[in-house]
Amino acid sequence: VIVGHPFDTYKVRLQTSSAGAPSFSTFGGFATLFRGMAPPLSTAAVVNALIFSSYGESSRIWDDFFADRTNRTSSSAKDQSGTSQDQSTSSSSSASSWQKAFVCGSFAGGVQALIICPSDHIKCRLQVQHAKHASTAPTVSCTTTAPTTLFKGPLDAVDKILNAHGVRGLYRGFICTVWREVPAFGLYFATYDFVKESVTNILISSTKKSKSKMVLRHNNNSNSMDNEDTTSKSQNQHHHSSSNDR
Repeated sequence: VIVGHPFDTYKVRLQTSSAGAPSFSTFGGFATLFRGMAPPLSTAAVVNALIFSSYGESSRIWDDFFADRTNRTSSSAKDQSGTSQDQSTSSSSSASSWQKAFVCGSFAGGVQALIICPSDHIKCRLQVQHAKHASTAPTVSCTTTAPTTLFKGPLDAVDKILNAHGVRGLYRGFICTVWREVPAFGLYFATYDFVKESVTNILISSTKKSKSKMVLRHNNNSNSMDNEDTTSKSQNQHHHSSSNDR
């Protein structure tokens, strides 16, 4: 948050600027790049807790509703056609894992949007706020500007927005936030699950190959030692028979 926030601030100012790149003096200097950092910094722990707890709870609900049915289907298919259904069952299980990760991740993204939306709103309001000596500064309204109203900080911004527009004012843009967060976190968890499963399969496969090579090497060594023992015994017997003939 601390490292990336100045770049986010400049991006927001570029997006909201009407003519060219905004100057630092307009907003009050270089230090104002860190303006609005308190909302995302203070909610980061809450957001992460909501994301992973929501994902875990939705995964448990998914398993309760779908795991038993999947197990029954795979067991009945195996009873009907023996082991020929193992590959198809494995592929269907992999597809189900992808669906689970995407759906549960999307649910987690929708839940955390309840915290992200007002936090982003306050952050953006503070980021585009002009300096006190500038000709115009943002008011509580989103459509007009005037040189009088400045937010003193996050709490002052929350208080003024609530007084002017109520709770709905804090959640302005909530639908767009949901449309951004839901598919993003669905793809995030689905990709994470795919990469984790792929890496696990690669490690298991490499481990099996190394073990098989070790076993093969051990067997070869044992066979060579047995051959040497047999050759040595044969030579000894031949030498003993030759000495008896003499």
